[in-house]
Amino acid sequence: MENEKWEIPYPTDEEIEQHVAFIIKQGLPVKQSFIHLLLDLKRQIGWKYVFLSYGEALFSGLITLIIFSYIWLIADDITTESFMFNGMFFMLSPLVFLSLTAYAYYQKRSNNTFELEMTMKYTVFQLLICRMLFFSGIAILVNMSFILILSLKVEIDIFRLLLISLTGLFLFSAGLLLSLYNGQVFKRSMVFIIAWIFGNTLLLITVGQQYARILDNLPIAVYSVLLIGVLALYLYSFKRLMTKNQEGVFEC
Repeated sequence: MENEKWEIPYPTDEEIEQHVAFIIKQGLPVKQSFIHLLLDLKRQIGWKYVFLSYGEALFSGLITLIIFSYIWLIADDITTESFMFNGMFFMLSPLVFLSLTAYAYYQKRSNNTFELEMTMKYTVFQLLICRMLFFSGIAILVNMSFILILSLKVEIDIFRLLLISLTGLFLFSAGLLLSLYNGQVFKRSMVFIIAWIFGNTLLLITVGQQYARILDNLPIAVYSVLLIGVLALYLYSFKRLMTKNQEGVFEC
């Protein structure tokens, strides 16, 4: 027994290469396209949880209807002071997006689904920005529809107001996405939302006339360049958050 030799079966070079390739494939998976990510999310949790639930649609629709009805009722008075009209529209353009996002987040917190999402192969941030992208699309359609309907009642520069609306929406969305990168979703989103409303309200109150001249006299070409810049910032923040690693429950 003492003289018996132990033979250890060493793997061949080909087997070593196969194992290394397998480890690399598992440890460094190929990056998915956004479409494939959505399809995988749909298979895991369903469209209802990726996009819009009935409760979110009802809540957001109610809030949007109240605010836009108020603007509709006072539109005749506001247009006599265009800085109030354009300034308010810039501030409120992310309204639909904000109400959808806020209610979705509230539901997750109240139902304790963040903990469940932490166990998935996708991060909370990937789920969040997929929903936010969808909400942005809804907000664009609602804002465009409201501008067209409002133009039937009062004389407005439809194209200029549309550019103001889109710039406000994507600036808000990009800022919110950037603020969420370091985690603490609830605290940072609340701080950003309050800062957005407070900052725009302060501008309307303190430098309303100057604000009006900027919004009314800025050339369409400049608005277009600003919108392209804001869109680039939005896409940058979107990509940055999409590739962020999940670091724990305190992210939320």
